[in-house]
Amino acid sequence: MTPVVRLTLYYEILCYECFIVFQRSTEVANEYGERVQIKYNACSQAPIPDEIKSIFAKTDGGKVKFMGRTISFDGPPKATTSLAEMADDSVARQHLLLPLRSLKAAEFQLGTDAHARLLGCMYHAHFDDGDDFTALETIITCATKIGLEAVRFQDDIESQTSLAAVLTDRFDAEEIGIFRMPTVVFNNRRIVSGVVSASFYRRVIDEMLT
Repeated sequence: MTPVVRLTLYYEILCYECFIVFQRSTEVANEYGERVQIKYNACSQAPIPDEIKSIFAKTDGGKVKFMGRTISFDGPPKATTSLAEMADDSVARQHLLLPLRSLKAAEFQLGTDAHARLLGCMYHAHFDDGDDFTALETIITCATKIGLEAVRFQDDIESQTSLAAVLTDRFDAEEIGIFRMPTVVFNNRRIVSGVVSASFYRRVIDEMLT
């Protein structure tokens, strides 16, 4: 049986380093064809809306502002975090759930490759064209470009299934202790965090294939 190396990329949505690692890891994985499989886990290590409700006893304007968002910290969420800290971009970066759920909706239609193609389009729209890729209009434009069926795509975005898939990615990262993005995990045992060269990825893969 031909050995297979499985890569899992854990990344943040609004992260230029993650963009670089996404491009490099995807290109390297494609070089190996069926011998390398890659999975993309878009993560925000932060409170989701239900967790925010459990942390703060009563609703106020500041809390409502965060109901559709997740907030990224360097580690797991802490119950002592204040709304003022959550609102301070120097402490936390805000991530809308919309692009995360959109990537899962792409997977539901056309598989992992669709996740990669949609993410690539969204990244280029954001970093090259200056578009807001957390906006539905930008996401739909990218989805159309890669051949997704628009009505089903929007239905899948709004489904509980897409939300569950996003949360599963996050919980998977926490379970193996990943709080730094980007991180690539090889065969569920070797962890490489940060930006490294494509040749480094090839060396790790070659070692695992021999």
